[in-house]
Amino acid sequence: MAYLASNSLREGSLFIYDGQKYIVLKYQHIKKGRGQAVIRVKVQNIVTRSNTELTFSNEEKLEEFTAEKKSAQFLYSEGDSYYFMDNENFEQYELNREILGTKADFLYEGLKVVVLFVEDEPLSIDLPKSVVLEVIDTEPAVAGNTATGASKVAKVGNNLNILVPLFIKVGDKIKINTETGKYSSRE
Repeated sequence: MAYLASNSLREGSLFIYDGQKYIVLKYQHIKKGRGQAVIRVKVQNIVTRSNTELTFSNEEKLEEFTAEKKSAQFLYSEGDSYYFMDNENFEQYELNREILGTKADFLYEGLKVVVLFVEDEPLSIDLPKSVVLEVIDTEPAVAGNTATGASKVAKVGNNLNILVPLFIKVGDKIKINTETGKYSSRE
């Protein structure tokens, strides 16, 4: 049995608590004044699909469990449903926006991902470390506005707003770190 500390939980972490299996949907580390830090997580029960919030002390140990991983590619979204296809047997899987959380913001047609399965049910996805998306809208750079570290907002192909350097223009392809959601480079 593997254990993990509550402060190492992140979105997508899998753990067992009170005999139930959970996946972390949102993670929050809270430190109040001189008191001990607490970890608050929004989780989904794997079996019942019900959501709840749990709070742990900073160093509480939780039993970890693993999921089966299968290579897949993103096909399309319809409303809050996102569809993926297994790269080996071409089976299709559906996951909803609430489970995917912010990961859904980086999906585009044909993106290769890893789908996590627990008890033969698709549970979540692992994204590549970065994705390349096209800028579809941004303000033009203004002459003389060259202060160090200056940035502006750009909207990329999936309607996600990203802070980018002033030299980025509509039509540019930019690399975005999927863990931080920040601009990495121009492609």
